[in-house]
Amino acid sequence: MAFTDRSSTSTDFIITNNDDLVSQHGKAGKSVLFDESSGYVALPTGSVASYPSFSYSAWVKYDNTGGGAVLFPRLVSLGASEENVFYIGKSSLTLGLDLNFSTTDGYWTSKSDAITANNWHHVAVTYASASDADPSFYVDGIALTLTTEDLTPHGTLNTHSGPGGIGGSSGGGFLYKGNIQDVSIWDIALGVSAITDLYNSGAPGDLRAHSNFDSLVAWWKMGLGEAGDSTTILDQISGTATTNGILQGAASIVSNSVDTDAETSPVNVPFRFGQRGPMSLRLRPTATPYSASFGG
Repeated sequence: MAFTDRSSTSTDFIITNNDDLVSQHGKAGKSVLFDESSGYVALPTGSVASYPSFSYSAWVKYDNTGGGAVLFPRLVSLGASEENVFYIGKSSLTLGLDLNFSTTDGYWTSKSDAITANNWHHVAVTYASASDADPSFYVDGIALTLTTEDLTPHGTLNTHSGPGGIGGSSGGGFLYKGNIQDVSIWDIALGVSAITDLYNSGAPGDLRAHSNFDSLVAWWKMGLGEAGDSTTILDQISGTATTNGILQGAASIVSNSVDTDAETSPVNVPFRFGQRGPMSLRLRPTATPYSASFGG
């Protein structure tokens, strides 16, 4: 990719490794594409244990078009009976969390239009175990102001050891349509600053550098810069057959082009320019040719 210096110095340059560019942003690079008809990622039994407090995080580009009947597609579903479910509401574009308790389950949803269909967003939910606890939902690093408790939980949060799914339930129900990238599960309720770090100004980062890395129990990049075959979604934490996900049905790893609608979400690309040491290239998709600015 070539960039032209329009100043008097006329110093043009070329980025020769486009992977360095596209892997820096949730709106580019690779992800898993789901079709709502048969595709999901199957997680094996015991891949993720139960935690009284937890956080789920993912980059999503949800497609709510078409006449599909799936009203509450799953982002993350854990347990053979869906004891823990993080989902999207198709009609109102809400985020939701369902938890299985010993007496009465708990159901919560965010405000309507929490996300915009067919646009990339970072979404997260956190839950701190307590008798009167409500979860917190986040979109693009910002806490949502309204959480509706649709059903008040009673009893204790049930544990699970069964299989799970990404983009659907463990048995292939409640299937998702669109792209999902960079899914992580944590065994604590992350705070606001930790969620902001996950959002990383709109660029999926290396979670090994996160301040709460010790609480990261599973991390599936979903094709984003990972080495694996065409059907295995590697768990970056354990990386074994008991934790890796397996693509099912029509789900597939795809390469995404830069989202040219993201005019407010520039891409930050580290690179070296001559002998001047590490620098940062900041790209904002506009018209061809790209505009570029420099920062330290």
